[in-house]
Amino acid sequence: MSYNGSKKNINDVLLDVLISRSLAFISKMRLENAFGITITALCKERKISQKGLMDTTYLERKTLQRYLYGERVPAMKNLIKIADSLQVTPGAIVNQAVDLWRNQKS
Repeated sequence: MSYNGSKKNINDVLLDVLISRSLAFISKMRLENAFGITITALCKERKISQKGLMDTTYLERKTLQRYLYGERVPAMKNLIKIADSLQVTPGAIVNQAVDLWRNQKS
């Protein structure tokens, strides 16, 4: 998948998103933050805007922002909607977020 004119996979995109966030934030990462970073990275990789995700999931703007900004973990029904819009499985989002969270804690 192409990202900003170069070949990058989801791990590269996740790294870009992590780098763009402050180091203090990363050192105190909560699982909610890991979900937000993961969903944001998937959106960037697929070139889907926040509005585009909102339009395809039919989620309220504030609800989606809470997920993207790491304030909440998506409810299962909303995680399924997000995964469907991003053309991944809900398990893929969960696994990536949990891996990211665990790696930041070690």
